Amino acid sequence: MDEAAVKENSPAARAKRTARAVQAGTRQVVVHYGMPKTGSTSIQESLARKLSDPRFHYVRLGYSNASVGIATAFKASAKDFHFHVKSGTTVGEVGRMGEEIVEQLATELGSAGNRTSILSGEAMFGLRAHELRDLCKVLTRHGH
Repeated sequence: MDEAAVKENSPAARAKRTARAVQAGTRQVVVHYGMPKTGSTSIQESLARKLSDPRFHYVRLGYSNASVGIATAFKASAKDFHFHVKSGTTVGEVGRMGEEIVEQLATELGSAGNRTSILSGEAMFGLRAHELRDLCKVLTRHGH
């Protein structure tokens, strides 16, 4: 990575971009996709229960951990996600659930108003490029 790229990705540069976006009234979303078994659940539960900063909105897709929702709505092989295999969810049910979760995500993003949304789920760590693009399309379609 060249020196310019390092400077562009420095914490100070990212903070400056965030401050400019907030001043411009642009809504943002923080996407947290910690690897499994790295303490993400503790972070998610704390944010879901105790986030009191009025500048932020924690996105809830049924659980404090959005993994099931994200995997159901965006993974091409959602029926093979461990939650659905274990619970015996049918392909048709997975498809219907995925559509409902996209609507729920849109509602959550809309209810954030001008606050920064926080979306957290380990399943995002395993999304393929095209699946991640689909998630990003939903986020940007709703002003984030």
